[in-house]
Amino acid sequence: MLLQPFAENAILHGFTDQQEKGQINISIQKNDKVLHCVIDDNGRGLQTGEDHSKKRSLSTIINKERLEILSRQTRTLAQLKTIDKKATTGEDGVRVELILPFQMKQKKAPASR
Repeated sequence: MLLQPFAENAILHGFTDQQEKGQINISIQKNDKVLHCVIDDNGRGLQTGEDHSKKRSLSTIINKERLEILSRQTRTLAQLKTIDKKATTGEDGVRVELILPFQMKQKKAPASR
């Protein structure tokens, strides 16, 4: 539920009117007690002349609320970073990074007879 809106945004908004083939890379790595999730695309990026500081998608707002709840429940900071690659690396596209607390469910001990 957290990754889908970002992949969808890349397809619906990032690849619109793009001449080259769009590409999305999604990676998930477990490091200690967190999942590091990256959604990286080669779309048009965020620099389209629009004022993005005022325009926030509903899915981003909902995801930030979910991350706040997850942080409170796990007492581990969940993070969301949206990076316009043109502004940072000169490449086309957007990179979204999510740092999510990770907990394995405890296996139940077998019932004694």
